[in-house]
Amino acid sequence: MIMGLFDEVFQTYPANAYDVVFLINRYAEIVEASTELTSEEKEWIRMGLAVSLYSYNYWTNYYTN
Repeated sequence: MIMGLFDEVFQTYPANAYDVVFLINRYAEIVEASTELTSEEKEWIRMGLAVSLYSYNYWTNYYTN
């Protein structure tokens, strides 16, 4: 559910790489502050956020070349 909400925002908000980084950092802050998630769940979410940034960068570079 958490990553689904992130995906919704990710699909509509960012206009460039700076927006993506801002979004991921802000989302990570909220997840870290959560008392409802275990440390393991938080780690999984952080990994998912990292993958989204690397994927964004990969596909952006792929299409610009």
